[in-house]
Amino acid sequence: MESAGYLNCHEVRNISKNIISQEEAKEKLNKKIEISSQKLAIIPTEYNTEILCWEFTGKAGDNEFLVYINAENGKEEDILMIINTPNGTLTT
Repeated sequence: MESAGYLNCHEVRNISKNIISQEEAKEKLNKKIEISSQKLAIIPTEYNTEILCWEFTGKAGDNEFLVYINAENGKEEDILMIINTPNGTLTT
């Protein structure tokens, strides 16, 4: 079992209570995406910081996506396409 990621990222966080609603975040999404799940998530940035986001999982056509909307300002932070392979699930 690999635990380095958990141990390196597990810390007490001060999560803002002043965030946009899930519905406000959903309005920022492309209307072609059929949402299958949504939740709050903390995502890492390339600058070694973290951002509180609404995470939406959904499909557009035959493609699955993860879309991250900043929970504090409503900005789209990231979109990842999910690729299922015989060797596992990848994101790009």
